[in-house]
Amino acid sequence: MARLPLRSTYGTELTIMDFNTSKVIVPCSWCGKLIERYRSQLRVSKHSYCSSACRSASISKRTNPNGYTRHAHLAEYNRENNGSRMTPQVRDKLRKSRLGKGKQKSYPKIYGRHVHRQVAEKMLGRALLPGEVVHHIDGDKQNFSPSNLQVLSSQAEHARLHALMKRGDAT
Repeated sequence: MARLPLRSTYGTELTIMDFNTSKVIVPCSWCGKLIERYRSQLRVSKHSYCSSACRSASISKRTNPNGYTRHAHLAEYNRENNGSRMTPQVRDKLRKSRLGKGKQKSYPKIYGRHVHRQVAEKMLGRALLPGEVVHHIDGDKQNFSPSNLQVLSSQAEHARLHALMKRGDAT
């Protein structure tokens, strides 16, 4: 097996392992572990990682505050252009375009709030308290008529009700 030391365009020392496969040994950019990569992989990025965990740690602000890249131009772009883009008319148009799409296995929302919770609040004449849970009597998440909704004081009470329903004791 022939070995030939080289330098990549990024200054990393490379060693060709086998001329038939053109693999080289490079250190992981985060932990330093030696790994094999094809030369074509090294042209794509200036960093090589031995695992996705090392890549995640390297680009994380928490684990690598000095190497973290904040893209200020994107934040500035969003402040300039998106401040006036999400008008009530645009939100309504987006909501209507997405309405009824998908498998409809979850609760429908209007402007990011679950419809069954909004209906329950109108029934009660007040906002739901923290911890209050809205139960669908018939089990259909898409049926949010007031007669099908029941407000429970806690998730524990909701779980007890479902346990009773499973046993057949609930009315």
